[in-house]
Amino acid sequence: MPPAASAVPLAFLAAFAGFAAKVALAPGPQILFADEPTGNLDTGTGAGIVELMFSLNAERGTTLFLVTHEESLAKRCDRIVRLADGKIMSDSGAAPYPEPVEG
Repeated sequence: MPPAASAVPLAFLAAFAGFAAKVALAPGPQILFADEPTGNLDTGTGAGIVELMFSLNAERGTTLFLVTHEESLAKRCDRIVRLADGKIMSDSGAAPYPEPVEG
């Protein structure tokens, strides 16, 4: 294996491959769901996956629905809804909804 390739953590490659495969199977998804995307990953691998998700979100204009316990990750989102015991405890609000089109 070339030195550059051996420097990439195997866990990142596995996580990236799984994530990329799911995105590839759904061309042009309107919503990207990510449930604790960094939960079982080391810091470096998690950061790579997070950057990939936000890049896809920005480049494709998709909605990113992210579930996390990581405050720093939540703060990168446009809207934060906090839940406790199955109830909404707070909602940072969303951008104003567009007016319905008559006709």
